[in-house]
Amino acid sequence: MKKIAIVVVLLFSLFTSSNLLSAQTEPLSVQVLDFCYEDESGRSLLAILPQGGVPPYRFHLPDGRIIEGYVYQRVLAHLHEYPFSVSDAAGQLWSYQYTNNCVGHPPALPEIQLNTTLVQDSLVQMYQAVAMPITATHFNQVKDAKFVLDWAGINQPDSIVWNSRLNINPSQYRLGLNELSVYWFNAQGVTIPPDQALAVVWFSAQDSVPDCSMRFSVRHILNTQDQQLQLDQVLHRRVHPQLTPDCIVHIDTVRTHSYAEVCVPFVVEQLEKLLGFQMTILYDTSLLRYTRAELMLHGAPNLGPLTNHDARGAINFIWIGDGSTAMSKAAGETLLDVCFEPRRAGTSTIRVPSGVSAPIGSAFDTLPPEAVSSWLQEIPFLVSPGVVEVVPDTYVYPGDADANGIVNHYDLLYLGLATGLLDHQRGPRPPGTTDWAPQLSLDWGKETPNSHINLCHADADGSGNIDANDVAVWQQNDGLYHPAWAGDDLAHPLPPPSSTAPAASLYVRTNPILPGQAEVSFPIMLGESAQPVQDAYGLAFSIYYDPELVLPGSMTVDFDNSWLATTTGTLPSITVARDMPQEGRIDIAISRQAGPAADEGYGTIGQLRWTPLLPAGARQMAFRPDHALLLTAAEEAIPVSAQASEAILLGAAITSVGEQAHPAPVRLYPNPVQETLFIDSPASPLAYIECWSSTGQLLHCYAPTAQISTAALPAGVYWFRLYTPSGLQVQRVVKR
Repeated sequence: MKKIAIVVVLLFSLFTSSNLLSAQTEPLSVQVLDFCYEDESGRSLLAILPQGGVPPYRFHLPDGRIIEGYVYQRVLAHLHEYPFSVSDAAGQLWSYQYTNNCVGHPPALPEIQLNTTLVQDSLVQMYQAVAMPITATHFNQVKDAKFVLDWAGINQPDSIVWNSRLNINPSQYRLGLNELSVYWFNAQGVTIPPDQALAVVWFSAQDSVPDCSMRFSVRHILNTQDQQLQLDQVLHRRVHPQLTPDCIVHIDTVRTHSYAEVCVPFVVEQLEKLLGFQMTILYDTSLLRYTRAELMLHGAPNLGPLTNHDARGAINFIWIGDGSTAMSKAAGETLLDVCFEPRRAGTSTIRVPSGVSAPIGSAFDTLPPEAVSSWLQEIPFLVSPGVVEVVPDTYVYPGDADANGIVNHYDLLYLGLATGLLDHQRGPRPPGTTDWAPQLSLDWGKETPNSHINLCHADADGSGNIDANDVAVWQQNDGLYHPAWAGDDLAHPLPPPSSTAPAASLYVRTNPILPGQAEVSFPIMLGESAQPVQDAYGLAFSIYYDPELVLPGSMTVDFDNSWLATTTGTLPSITVARDMPQEGRIDIAISRQAGPAADEGYGTIGQLRWTPLLPAGARQMAFRPDHALLLTAAEEAIPVSAQASEAILLGAAITSVGEQAHPAPVRLYPNPVQETLFIDSPASPLAYIECWSSTGQLLHCYAPTAQISTAALPAGVYWFRLYTPSGLQVQRVVKR
């Protein structure tokens, strides 16, 4: 024995040094060394020596442990099987199963005993599968056996599942009238511990006989040393069948606060071996809309469900199996899901009427609840009712479509978005009004894409539809706010635009306002011909102005020739212009409804119309667009560059060039100009100056001045329009 130990130590040292010093360039391999002890115990010393690969090595042992090292040793008993794996740092894996074949003298084997957990003379349901697991003590190193299974009171066992270590295949079976014989052989020998089943026999009572029985025995058994093992008994169990009880199911109570689909489970209390069943399900159609039903069969073959739906609130449900597989469900499992979409708040009982078929005033009659057992017997199908409770838990302030606490022109954008996203007829919300007060509403189960505002807030009148009536409620409550308002008109910041396109320009194109003009019309411009706006769906913004120069209440917007406001699609665009002269502001909004976004556009989106109050002399009036929100149909923000512009209001009459044969000359110098352009008007003062590009685009407006900086102008030709009391002069200026 000492000699073997010395050899192993030397081998360990040799292979360890070799692996540590040599470059690991070869694929991973393992050398397995075993040494029999010099006694009669049959023990061996196993040495596992990895080679090649990339150290360090890991030994994966049968008990789940992982040990890192260069050599692993273990002492094993006679004929002990020891599977293991070795992996290296590169992820290579090498597996092997070692068997100790050292010859020894094993002790006398104890008697093999068979056992099962199935209780003798137990009661079972008719056609219910019964398991009889078979365990064996001292089933050690068996190589040859004959197992015999016989029965009484049944046609034959449903199945027999053998321990995978035995590796029994169909060629080893012999089936007789009431007996199944298995001849099995494995030269290496197999050991099955007593806590593992040797086999599991499944059988079921096929008839109402007094009892049925199953018997398992081992007629012949040898170990690897060709010893005939002794058996203590034949394993025998008897069971008594009883009829399947009634099918009992209850319908759960379900609560929801959303218009989203809600499914009501039919939960099993008792259900065994069915081939089919039928029933009628009744519900309140004013509260619920039936969507679908799903039978929970866990993969069992079926021909259904076959449902027939009645508009007055009845569903006929019929399920028929394929005749070969009976269905059973454990208590607490779901048999059927019946799904609805709520229409409004309220409570509806879901029930299955009992008794014979009775007309309900529809195209078909109710079906009596019945089930068919696997022995083709009709049995009662008892279903207790359940409830669907639709509870509103969302407050809506009518008109506040973006749910930020205030009704303003931004809400029209979300009314337009909601119209396009609606896809179902909704029921009215619980009784309420369109007054500015919190109204209970259901969660629609749908929201705007980016700001995640529930669509129930856009349903201002509570009708269940987003339409012109909601716009009317918005107009009714425009300008109102509730205590939760945080002071921000637009309280839903959107993520940055995904597009890298330049911002869309937004400005008012102005002209001088002459005495005697009763109404002024300036175009509001969005986008340029060189940079059109892509995918615009809605725009909301404000224009600030000087209220001292405007007749109060006269500021409005005409959208007739707007490229953004269109009647394309199923609904016209929503437009609004709300003037607030006390604040010097007009709020403007344009949104499409249920129609496509504009593919591309630029130019006039509306005409700003108003009545001027002319000052005593010349006066500048600024128009400043601000707080602009431009959205796509997907609620993505399009960047906007709002630009202020100015108009000159003239308080005295201006004579045109044609009214005076010799207008007073105005001198512009130097021409060509580089940095500063000087203006000399000796005869009369200037009232207003405009700078136009050579392509006819108005670039700048100037108040009366003696010099103008041209540093920001690119080189080129420009036209200056000079307004004087003597008339209008136009001069050509070249910028270097």
